[in-house]
Amino acid sequence: MKKFFSIIAALTLSLGFTACEDVPAPYEVNDQYPETQPEDKVKQLPYSEAFSTTLGAFENYTVSGAGKWVIDHNTAKASGYNNEDKTTTAGTYLLVSPEISLENQTEAHVMFEYILMYNKDFANQKILISDNFDMTKPNDGWQEMPLKMEVNSPGTWQDFKSADLQVPAAFMGKKIRLAFYYNTNNVSGSTLEIRNFTIAAGKAEQGGEEEPQNPNAVQQLPYNESFASDLGNFKNFTTSGAGAWINEYSTAKASGYNNGDKTTTAGTYLLVSPEISLANQKEVHLMFEYILMYNKDFANQKVLITKNFDEKKPGEGWQELSLQMEVNEPGAWKDFKKADVQIPAEYLGGNIRLAYYYNCDNVSGSTWEVKNFSIAAGKVGSGEEGGQGGDGNHGDLNSTNGDFEAWVNGLPNNWQSASSASKGGLSMSEDAHSGKYAVKIDGSSSGNSRLAYKELELQPGNYTMSFYVKAATSEGGSIRPGYAIVVNGSVSNGDGYKYGEYVNDLSNSQWTAVTHQFKLEQPTTVCMVVMNAKKPGKDVLVDDFTLTDANGTAIIK
Repeated sequence: MKKFFSIIAALTLSLGFTACEDVPAPYEVNDQYPETQPEDKVKQLPYSEAFSTTLGAFENYTVSGAGKWVIDHNTAKASGYNNEDKTTTAGTYLLVSPEISLENQTEAHVMFEYILMYNKDFANQKILISDNFDMTKPNDGWQEMPLKMEVNSPGTWQDFKSADLQVPAAFMGKKIRLAFYYNTNNVSGSTLEIRNFTIAAGKAEQGGEEEPQNPNAVQQLPYNESFASDLGNFKNFTTSGAGAWINEYSTAKASGYNNGDKTTTAGTYLLVSPEISLANQKEVHLMFEYILMYNKDFANQKVLITKNFDEKKPGEGWQELSLQMEVNEPGAWKDFKKADVQIPAEYLGGNIRLAYYYNCDNVSGSTWEVKNFSIAAGKVGSGEEGGQGGDGNHGDLNSTNGDFEAWVNGLPNNWQSASSASKGGLSMSEDAHSGKYAVKIDGSSSGNSRLAYKELELQPGNYTMSFYVKAATSEGGSIRPGYAIVVNGSVSNGDGYKYGEYVNDLSNSQWTAVTHQFKLEQPTTVCMVVMNAKKPGKDVLVDDFTLTDANGTAIIK
């Protein structure tokens, strides 16, 4: 991507998107825009717009409510909020590109920088593409391009994120348009700023070909959601009244109270996990952190479990987990409590879902914030015997554990990220390269699995990771070394994973030494990762992992 930005002048583009109900309104259409663009107005690759002083050849279309994209702070900006009178206006508006020729192109990608503040729902900000745009029906005929945006922390108005998206193959050889879509209701919405837009020939930098997570996939243990920037693979279900769980203050938050108009809205809503496999597990426990303010009745906040969730009847079939929560003192918004709950034995061996249940009336209600959800093998409390096979704790828990000799509740100590970098099942193996134990990474043909170390704060410089790997069966295996960049507790699918070369055709009779070097340009939060590739998707063993800096100092050993 950098090679294109070195060719064009510095570009600056900002946009803001927010969610709202559809409000009938006439389309705002530029009357000067012809039905068919003259050939000299069709843009050729590479095509760029900085959005530093104007919207360039892009056009505004307001498809419901009011509002439009504007130039502000040297970006293209969308926001329903008026800072002068402190009001938010509902609206849905698109910033549509001119026609762009992809004729004679086999690959093309779209690049831009952005800031996203106060996100309420990622569905309120989208990047769209069409090969049959109709200015009289500007909301029709679009296809959404896959993009997992990062949400900025409050006040970080200079921290622009970078996006790099591959244009789908179906649009190659055609003339297309792109659009930045923004939506907001009349209560609150996001601010989206965009700059330095470019579409050029070539491939997007995908950071290791990590596929977006499938929210409908069955999750394996350990399964984590930080709720730092979104609700992850959890889904909202409102079973009575109004309201929903939202992502706010780097948590999943439920509250019926609206601080803007000082009203409380009655509602019952569940935040439901994806399906989670507890196959071959003997003991499993659920952990999370929470704040509970203004509690009226503990029955209004519950943690639920079920084997047979039905989306058409989301309030039925649940069993409450036994949990005695603590209520926070007024003003103690930083004092997160910790919960650790044993999963009942009757739910082991199959697939389950969990849910956070919230309820309030229209007079007053609690505020409940949840973060760092994790479900893993083992018993409640790290010092108790348990885990897969009942192996309990082993080894020196104060070591960095690159040798995989330290285990807690059936999992290698330190080898579990708080983000989505960890994916798939891990277990202890006595087929070790050295010492007594190695770690087995379960394979899956439906997606890559990942062994991930806990989050590390690394300084700029050169680093070397080394380890030994071996196929666990005669069917072989394939792995890829690398690291995940963690921002605000989350890893961006695609560009958040940085990998080296694949190591293919692994043997199950001898160990293979793997070394990967990388460089960080700035202080970065990372998780070291060994990806077990979905092709062939077989179990692999890893042992004797080390991470050293340029001076040879061991960070993991």
